[in-house]
Amino acid sequence: MGEKTYAGDEGEASFGFGINAALRLGDVSYNMLLEKLRPFEVLYSPESSSTRFSWYASVPSKMGYLDHRRGRKALFLCHEEVAGDLLDVYPGSYCVVLVDDDALPELLNRKNYRHRVIVIRQSKRFYFYDSMLQSLFVNDLIWENEMDRVVYNRGRLDRLISLSEEMLGNFICITDTGFNLIAYSRGIEPPQGGDGYRYLIENNCYSADLIHEIEDRVLAVAKKQNQLFLLEPNESHSYPVLHYPVFIDNAYLFHVAMVCKTGSIEYLQDIFMKFIRRVVSICNDFWKTTVNLEASWHRVLIGLIDGEPMTDEYVDAQLAKTAIPAARQFRLLLFRFSSHKSYQERSRIIEATKELNNGFVYPFMHKDDLLALLFSTS
Repeated sequence: MGEKTYAGDEGEASFGFGINAALRLGDVSYNMLLEKLRPFEVLYSPESSSTRFSWYASVPSKMGYLDHRRGRKALFLCHEEVAGDLLDVYPGSYCVVLVDDDALPELLNRKNYRHRVIVIRQSKRFYFYDSMLQSLFVNDLIWENEMDRVVYNRGRLDRLISLSEEMLGNFICITDTGFNLIAYSRGIEPPQGGDGYRYLIENNCYSADLIHEIEDRVLAVAKKQNQLFLLEPNESHSYPVLHYPVFIDNAYLFHVAMVCKTGSIEYLQDIFMKFIRRVVSICNDFWKTTVNLEASWHRVLIGLIDGEPMTDEYVDAQLAKTAIPAARQFRLLLFRFSSHKSYQERSRIIEATKELNNGFVYPFMHKDDLLALLFSTS
């Protein structure tokens, strides 16, 4: 394969994604790119990178014009003769360079190039690689837009999982604080043989061993902070598992786990966090709706309890925005409210609190406790 370009490959690449028509295509991480290139003969790639690509453009034979702002987070597909120029003109860009044989291009000898270049031995036509990289960016963009649509429409967690199964490619499940099953990948089953996640589906609850592991190795470390945890395989599960406990206002609401059977851990962490961001958005919306945190004076009440300095005028102005500006008497009730209560129990308590004082009540969370402000005009 001595030619650098092929008949029909000159000018813009397939689907119109040439250098003069680079598109904003979402958020593709370096690890996602490596995973896409895994089936091919990669001769060289940087060991790691935190780069995330927002643009993609193919340059089959010669450079064209691309806005410099667009090029900073761009990924280019090209041959060796134009790669150096692209890397010079667009300092924040990366190049996937196609070569004919196993010899690495000379541009790797330059220190400011070698950490921004991936070299692939070309065994197919240029447009094949171009189409493959286009699909990486477009599919990610479509997936993220679909997830955002679920969030904006206040959709359900099971809907978020179902439209993410193809991208995630691994079994995922969401449980409540009592480790009861809420939603899971119905199109992807957990691995066979010695895996505690099959027990979860069959019994709608984690096994005692997995509960103990999550409490000791995830929740004990998280300490009321949203964090990603990787648990290596053991007797309870045959594959690595990504865990993400969801805390809202210091309250432990949900627990998300993905069994990592296919794909590199680095790649799965990146796409898992895309999914998690939408899960947390839905959880936030649920918490605010359930506990009525949208009220403009919630922050004022927290400030008064915590002893923050504020004037009477400011407090009066905030109360005037509420439905109780004529109230003359108040009583503040405090309920010890463990964040580890199950989702169902927590919901029942909050709903019962809303019935206090004939409904003249404002419940809200403060640290680990549930508070209820009762008010009356008489």
